[in-house]
Amino acid sequence: MDLRSPSTLPRLGWVWLGAFLSCLIAWWARPLLPIDETRYVSVAWEMWRTGGFLVPHINGVAYSHKPPLLFWLIHAGWSVFGVQLWWPRLLGFLFLTADALLLKALAQRLWPGNPGQTIGRTAASMLLGTFALFLFGTMLMFDLLLLLWVLLAWYALVDAHRGARRMRTIMLFAFGIGCGILAKGPVVLLFALPPALAAAHWSGGDRGSAKNVALTALGGTLLGACIALAWAIPAGIAGGQEYREAIFWGQTAGRVADSFAHARPWHWYLPLLPVMLLPWPLFANSWRGWKHQAANGSVSKPPVCAQRFLFWAGVPTFLFLCLMSGKQPHYLLPLLTLCLLALAFHHHFHLQDQGFSKGLGWLPPLFLACFVFVLLLLPQLGKAVPSLAWTTEAWTWYPGALLGCALVALVQFAKRPAWSGTCACLLVPTLFAGLHFGLHTPVQEHYNLQPFSHRVAQWQAQDEAVAFFAAHYHGQYTFFGRLETPVANPEDLAGVLHWAAVNPDGHLLVVLDKHAPMSYFQGAAELIPYGVQRIALWRAADFAAAQNP
Repeated sequence: MDLRSPSTLPRLGWVWLGAFLSCLIAWWARPLLPIDETRYVSVAWEMWRTGGFLVPHINGVAYSHKPPLLFWLIHAGWSVFGVQLWWPRLLGFLFLTADALLLKALAQRLWPGNPGQTIGRTAASMLLGTFALFLFGTMLMFDLLLLLWVLLAWYALVDAHRGARRMRTIMLFAFGIGCGILAKGPVVLLFALPPALAAAHWSGGDRGSAKNVALTALGGTLLGACIALAWAIPAGIAGGQEYREAIFWGQTAGRVADSFAHARPWHWYLPLLPVMLLPWPLFANSWRGWKHQAANGSVSKPPVCAQRFLFWAGVPTFLFLCLMSGKQPHYLLPLLTLCLLALAFHHHFHLQDQGFSKGLGWLPPLFLACFVFVLLLLPQLGKAVPSLAWTTEAWTWYPGALLGCALVALVQFAKRPAWSGTCACLLVPTLFAGLHFGLHTPVQEHYNLQPFSHRVAQWQAQDEAVAFFAAHYHGQYTFFGRLETPVANPEDLAGVLHWAAVNPDGHLLVVLDKHAPMSYFQGAAELIPYGVQRIALWRAADFAAAQNP
């Protein structure tokens, strides 16, 4: 098989359609998850309710952890369609689609001509079928939005190297930097600047190209900073000193030097990166593509700038992320796209060797068959592992049966080598669809906060006090209940007892975990599902009496 033959490439349209259908199933089966998704939509709701679009708020307090671009995009949809949930949920998949298209465009600039088109199409298909990237496409998060601006900045640098008009490349880079900062802060510079600083190396010794890249990065960074400061300066003034210090220092240098959350050892990312790239690292034979390509010579060697650009865009940033105090899996998403570009160039799943292609075509059905087997055995696994018991509530056999039908269809396609790449890219969306089908009922039972949010809204409408204790309140009920006033959130037991003395008939929500004292739930009026935990609903005076028998 020849990499340049369209018949051997994954069908990007079919992969996109499969990913979209899987996302639809996810949105049907899974509510917004606390605390991140519910918090972000609640911040958007408070911004919308108050009309204050400059400084985000959560539960009446300025929210400095994230800039406002995602919230503005939610408002853009609400202004057209009204305040509802489907638009915020759709945004993640829209970001994923835009990332795939921009990755395709970046590949076409790195490898001009026909190779870039095939590599870009392959990389975009792989992106839609990569575990970590697709996962975030089903969620309301900031990271795929940040990835969009990182890819745009990289595209501007390569465009400058190819000799595009300087004003065009500066504006593209500035838009990437400015919107990246508004999406998730100055972390966009961590991904965009290393390849710009190393332009003299990856530009192939062309001083003119290196100069164009340097001027693009310099002018684009300054203009992008102006775009971000156009929001940050007035927001810092309006939000007060504490908010100003948080957005200018706490969310940037503070995370690097001494993270207030998610502190992990330096080597934490090393085993995580291949896991996030699943399923591609599991296609063991695909790594023979490097050998086969060198032996058969069916694809010309890529330009030196492409190889070196991928190195400088990925390796220095990865090392810096390892040295940072705070670490989260989604910080690696931009680096995953670089890995996909490298794998796509080496035609990860459509090699010239016919026998290898057959083996690759049968691998997705094999993984799917194993997943169907595990899904059908989930009730037994839940009985054996207490922490999984909640997943087997109201269990039915139909998710396994549906995946079995998908397995039969996938086997039929696997018999056709031309569809092996498409089947591989559809593996992760298919598994996610089966997982959401299987866990629909228990997930709705434990994570759907909407019914209880309406009760909280009714209490507030009747001027009945409500407080949340034993955990920080992250707006879990604010959007679903369309709450108009903040929920009290005492920091400690003494604060709760004082609140109960002032509001003896108030409603107290006490989060129960394995460390909660027995007096927190014995005698409670009601126990309410809250993820894998529970919330004890108390009359405030009764809770105070239970603490002082």
